[in-house]
Amino acid sequence: MENLRVFIAEDDPVVLMGCKSMLRILKHTICGSAMDGNSTVRDVLQLKPDIVIMDINMPGCDGITAADQIKEKLDIPIILVTGYHNETFISRSTKSGVYYYLQKPIDEYDLQSAISISYARHQDSLNLRQNLNEANNKLENIHEELHEVKKELDLTKQALSDRKIIERAKGVLIDKFGMSEKAAMKYLQNTSQKKNIKITAVAQDILRADKEFDF
Repeated sequence: MENLRVFIAEDDPVVLMGCKSMLRILKHTICGSAMDGNSTVRDVLQLKPDIVIMDINMPGCDGITAADQIKEKLDIPIILVTGYHNETFISRSTKSGVYYYLQKPIDEYDLQSAISISYARHQDSLNLRQNLNEANNKLENIHEELHEVKKELDLTKQALSDRKIIERAKGVLIDKFGMSEKAAMKYLQNTSQKKNIKITAVAQDILRADKEFDF
C-alpha cells in the first residue's frame, strides 16, 4: 500500500492521538487534523488529502453532514468512525458516498484495511468514470462521423436526382427541338445563368412545360 496523505477528524483528543500514532506506524502521512465538523470541511477542502478519517459525532456539524459538504466540492474517499452501531448513521453515511464505516475501538489492522479498501474502491470509481467518459467521447465521435456520412449520402442522392432531371430535360430539348446533346446542355446552362437560378430549376421548368403543353 502506498503512502497516503490522511486527514483525521476526531473530537476526542486521546482517540485522535491514538489514530495518529497508528497512521505513522502504517507509514501514512498525516496532512492535517480537526476536532469539529466545520473546521474539518474547511481544512479538507484546502489541503485536499488522499483520504479522510472522520468521527461521526463531532461538534459544529456531524461527520455525515461534513462528508456531504466535502463531497459536493471534492472527490476523495471518506471513512467514518463511530463509537456504537447505528443503522440510521450507516444508512445516512451510505447515501453520502462514504467508502467505509468503522466502529470503535479500532486497531492498526482495522485502520489499514479500511484505508486500503476505501482507496482501492475510490480508484476503481475514478477508472470507471474515466472509461465511461472515454466511451461517451467515442460514441459522440461515431455519431458525428455517421452524421457526416449521412450528409454525404444525402448530397449524393440529391446530385443523382438532379442529374436525372437534367438528363430528362435534355431529352425533351433533343426530341422536341432537334438539339444535339451538347446544344441542349448549353441551353440549360445559359438559361440558368440568365435567370440566376439553378440548372435543375431550369430543367424542371422544361419538364413541367412539356407535360402541360405537350409541345
